[in-house]
Amino acid sequence: MIKKMYIVLNILMINMLCLTGFAYADQSVRPSQANYGDNLVKSTVDAFCIGTSTTKHETQWQQTSNPNGSLNSNPLKEGESRTDYTYREMTLAYEGTLNYIKDYSMNGGNVAAGLDNLNINHLIDFEADPTKTGLLHFEEQATMFVAGAAGDPASSPMCTFARSQTGPGAYKGTITVGSQMDVREVSARMGIGSAGISNNSDAPVNLRYTFDATGLATDPDDDLAVGSARVYSNLDMHIYDDTYDLNYTKPNITGHFQDRQEQTVRGLFDLSTTFEYDANT
Repeated sequence: MIKKMYIVLNILMINMLCLTGFAYADQSVRPSQANYGDNLVKSTVDAFCIGTSTTKHETQWQQTSNPNGSLNSNPLKEGESRTDYTYREMTLAYEGTLNYIKDYSMNGGNVAAGLDNLNINHLIDFEADPTKTGLLHFEEQATMFVAGAAGDPASSPMCTFARSQTGPGAYKGTITVGSQMDVREVSARMGIGSAGISNNSDAPVNLRYTFDATGLATDPDDDLAVGSARVYSNLDMHIYDDTYDLNYTKPNITGHFQDRQEQTVRGLFDLSTTFEYDANT
């Protein structure tokens, strides 16, 4: 008898709440007072399938804080900030039993502090037919790009490391989170929440991701998923002086923070991870 080996992981990837010596003022990190409108895209999927099922999803939302601005113009105007959301998903299940539930919303009307502009939740249970080569392939990725031009020196105070000699410095950052699974048995929960547009300049930009995958308790000896999974995050932030251009060639960088993390499991596993980015002074 072969003894089963398994991995149990519970990881806190990152929780960055204005790291010491590297911070942004709320005023210049987000598109505030933007001409965002009350656009809403919302969908719900509740599917049960014995056989083959495919789900594909791609979305992008770009926004500037300047009501008279243009996403195609560079450099940014003084005090202007921009955000760009992208999301993609690919789910393929075959030769097995799938229970798939998904709630998705992209809401430009959620402008009060504490409300999400992007919110996505998955509940996926899958069991492959033991007599066949069935598999569930799942992958999703969310990216949030934020950028801002230098602000007016007379604007609200900023911490030292986000200020140039003449005023608040410019910034540019990209935060990416995602996961991938190839499994024959799994019970998984994934959640994405993000706020990047607000009518209150004091509300922080944030992006959160949770991933929790285990088995269906089909084996009395364990409750573990069967297959492989990968969860990752990539955070890259730059602070510049009082000039900024998205097409910069030789920028004067005054601050830089980068964090990349990845967790991979293969075999029998129970994997739980959380990620949170919160730009708040």
